[in-house]
Amino acid sequence: MAEGVRMNGLSSCTLIRELYLADNKISYVEGLHRILKLKVLDMSFNKITTAKGLGQPVANYNSLLALNLTGNPMQVNIGNDQLQKDVQGLLPHLSYLNKLPIKPLKIREVATKCVAKAAEELG
Repeated sequence: MAEGVRMNGLSSCTLIRELYLADNKISYVEGLHRILKLKVLDMSFNKITTAKGLGQPVANYNSLLALNLTGNPMQVNIGNDQLQKDVQGLLPHLSYLNKLPIKPLKIREVATKCVAKAAEELG
């Protein structure tokens, strides 16, 4: 029998921005789609084997920016490239997957950010 966790009780916790569920033998999760302001979700070192294990948790996430799935069987089963494709299909706004940027910044973007930060500090 697959081990999972129901998060229905968290649906009223609207201020949750980060949720760390690492190393809990979780194979699927239900109810996370109700936490609309969630920005960081760490589900590393669990037992997620397919994208179906992520389907419901990420169903309504426009706010999720970082997802960590490191150490799940899914990573080995489909490989990092396919994992990134699958996750990007589910989460188009995601910036970080497994603690790495999904779209590496271009040199021009990095330079622009550095100049903007320096200008803020001077101003």
